[in-house]
Amino acid sequence: MPCAETRLMIKPVRVRRAEIDLEDRSLSVTAGRETAALEASIRAVGMVNPPLLARKRQGEGYRVVCGMLRIQAAAACGLTDFPAHLAADDADEQTLVLTSLADNVPHRALNPVEHARAAALLEAVFSEEE
Repeated sequence: MPCAETRLMIKPVRVRRAEIDLEDRSLSVTAGRETAALEASIRAVGMVNPPLLARKRQGEGYRVVCGMLRIQAAAACGLTDFPAHLAADDADEQTLVLTSLADNVPHRALNPVEHARAAALLEAVFSEEE
């Protein structure tokens, strides 16, 4: 099977940590993970894999599509701004959810809480009529 072309257009940006709404967990799967290894990596070489953000649907700032732990680790390292990828403004919710899951699922096993969050995200954006 050929690889799929990306459905999400992104652009590199530099953001201030204060612009990111960490309370908005609408696209988050991660639960109960430590950031010590990420903190050590960021201290040693910087942010190698920037988080993916989307503009908030209402109000100013950004919400996290994927990379919540990277943002938390960067904050723990004292970074107030860092590189990020910004999803195109026309990105639909389904694409953002699939991207969030695609970033998390392949490289680690999800714990039971994360499985439940992933199922809830999918249910919320994919209706039975589709």
